[in-house]
Amino acid sequence: MLAETVTRSARSLRLFAPAFALATALCAAAPLRAQEVDVDPDQLVLKYSASAGPRAISGVAHTLEWSVATLAGGSAKVLLRVPLDAFQTGQPALDAAFQKALEAESYPVLEVEGIAKAGALPVRFAGVIRLHGEQRPFTALLAIARAGEKVAVRTTLTIDLDTFGVERPTIGGAQLDRTITVDASLVLRINPQAVVSGGFVNPLALEQN
Repeated sequence: MLAETVTRSARSLRLFAPAFALATALCAAAPLRAQEVDVDPDQLVLKYSASAGPRAISGVAHTLEWSVATLAGGSAKVLLRVPLDAFQTGQPALDAAFQKALEAESYPVLEVEGIAKAGALPVRFAGVIRLHGEQRPFTALLAIARAGEKVAVRTTLTIDLDTFGVERPTIGGAQLDRTITVDASLVLRINPQAVVSGGFVNPLALEQN
C-alpha cells in the first residue's frame, strides 16, 4: 500500500530500474526498524548504461513508485515500480527505439520486488524483476551510509534483455548488447512513525504545475 506523493524539486527530471535499495534504512540497523522512510526527490537518480557496438548509451530517470514494509527479524519487503517512459537519454529517437523494443505500450512498468536481509553491510537484496511480461530472479548488494536522519543508498543491477524476451534494436548500425547495467543512488529521510512506508517520487509534477 502506498502512503504518499512527493512532488518537490528544483530540477527538470524524468528508466528503468532500479534503485532497489529502499529497504536498507529499515534493515541495516536496529534503531531504524520501526520508522517511516521518505525518499528525497532531489537525491534520486536511476541511471542505465548499455552499448551497441562501440557506442556507449546511458539514460537517467528520477521517477519512482515504492513501498517498504518491515518483517520479522528486521528484514524488509520492498516493491519498486518505474515507468519505462521515465528513461531519458536526451535523444528522442533513441528513447523511442528503447520504448519500442521493450513494448512499453503493453508493458509500461519495470517492477522490482524482493527482501532486503537484515545483517552485516553490504545488505543482501534478492527477489524478482518483472519486465516485458516476464519475471526473473535477481540478487544485489546495497551499500549504505547514514548521517543523522539521512541514509544514502547505492546499488547496481545487471539485466540480461535476452532472458526477458526483448528483441534488441539496431542502433547506429550495431545491435544493442544484451546486458544493461542499472545504477541507483538515493537519499532516504528517516521519520519516526510506522513500519510501512511508501510513495511516488516524480519531481516533474511540481514543474508542470
